[in-house]
Amino acid sequence: MSICQSTKNYQELNDTSMKPSKFLKITSLSLLVFFSAIIISCNDENRLTLKDSQDIAEDALTDSYFEDADDMSSLAIQSDAATAGGVTSPSNRQISVSDSRFCPGVVVTIVMSPNSSQTVPVGTVTIDFGEGCTDPRGNVRTGIITVAFNGRRFQPGSTLVWTTNDYTINGIQLEGSRTLTNITGSTEESPKFQIELVGGRATFPDESVATREASFTREWIRAANPANDEMRLDGSAEGTNRAGIAYTMNIQETLVFKRGCGFPVSGVKIYTREGKQITIDYGDGACDRQVTYTVGDQSITTNVGNN
Repeated sequence: MSICQSTKNYQELNDTSMKPSKFLKITSLSLLVFFSAIIISCNDENRLTLKDSQDIAEDALTDSYFEDADDMSSLAIQSDAATAGGVTSPSNRQISVSDSRFCPGVVVTIVMSPNSSQTVPVGTVTIDFGEGCTDPRGNVRTGIITVAFNGRRFQPGSTLVWTTNDYTINGIQLEGSRTLTNITGSTEESPKFQIELVGGRATFPDESVATREASFTREWIRAANPANDEMRLDGSAEGTNRAGIAYTMNIQETLVFKRGCGFPVSGVKIYTREGKQITIDYGDGACDRQVTYTVGDQSITTNVGNN
């Protein structure tokens, strides 16, 4: 067995033992230094490395947290009749949202704009998690998400724009402006949105920062029971990882999200960093956090994320 093959096996052992709630940990600093030196002399372009696993886990986590904020914003908007052109008074009031992520103590407030009308509702919904709220899956959220809406919800041409104020999920702070524009052809179809993320930032507990710009289309497959809704995502993103290295991400096969699952349950995307392409396959529809990474003819299946 070559020394490069031995290094590869060492990395696979660490990659496949990664726990869902943390990035990979190496317990022996001496081994890390030793193998890092060897890896430099081996060809990384056609095999997976420890750094690949860390970067992919980071991308998957960041992506899922922005999607989660999208979904919560949409749920908050659909929870009040005024956003569909219904009753508009009083113009400033608290509302309730039927979703377990809106834990007891979370304050959701709707404020209608003075120029709002039943034909074109305009206003904001503020989701205030205060000092912290833990949902049934163990995700902890703090801070505020503010959602500005213009137009009747689910109507073609209507828009949602959400921004944050000290908003964190599991200690990771999210920033940026995310615009969702309804591009559905008619109200008879499943709602479809064009999504643009500008100035996206994820600041981790160690103060490292990943940046992200994204352009997606998302189709909302609504079920009789909202708990069974699906989101189908296509598009691309780019930015820098926590090490400051530029990357791109392109969805090759539609990513499917199920409400409550957090991560995609199926779909394939391509993550490219420094000329190296990594294929990320989310599986066959199971509500888990298992993904398969492939570079060349090498594949590793593992879990990523918090829960």
